[in-house]
Amino acid sequence: MQPLDFVLSKGMFTTRMAYESGLTKRELQAALAEGVITKMARGIYARAGMPYDIYAMIALVYPNGIFAKMSALALYDMTDELPKHIDMAFPNGYNNKNLANHQVKPFRQRLDRLHLGLSEVKTTSGATVKVYSPVRSLLDIWDDPHIDSAVRLEALKEYMDRYRTSKTDREMMHLKNQLYPNSTIDYALEVLV
Repeated sequence: MQPLDFVLSKGMFTTRMAYESGLTKRELQAALAEGVITKMARGIYARAGMPYDIYAMIALVYPNGIFAKMSALALYDMTDELPKHIDMAFPNGYNNKNLANHQVKPFRQRLDRLHLGLSEVKTTSGATVKVYSPVRSLLDIWDDPHIDSAVRLEALKEYMDRYRTSKTDREMMHLKNQLYPNSTIDYALEVLV
């Protein structure tokens, strides 16, 4: 497969990915000039005609980040609330001066908690991104005083309607005990049953 065909098959790609696939700077610039690709942001390109996908783009810029909280709820369509920023989980100590430029709000976690409830989801453009599971996402926002109670209840209702199974109930109790032992979410689940 030719380097340009390879990066086009990715849909969205970074300059680094293009160069690592064997595409030269001249070929990249020619593809841009010919309208084969478009520049989405600094160092981020996409196949021409591909819709703008903030989640795919941010995942390329911060490959070690995990979409969390309100961003995860949006990816799972568990909220109608438009996120004011992108919530991403990173390991404690992670610092990148560009986070604010991309409107990324870091949610720092100890390494033993970072990958609990980790999942993947396809974005609107078809890109696969790392995100916390619906269960973990609900737990992360449930007792957060910065999240409006109407948003929490809407997310809980969507979870109950679309994601709740005996398996997710077990996952909920397991993650609750590990992450938020004092969470009140189990009482809310009992009331809604």
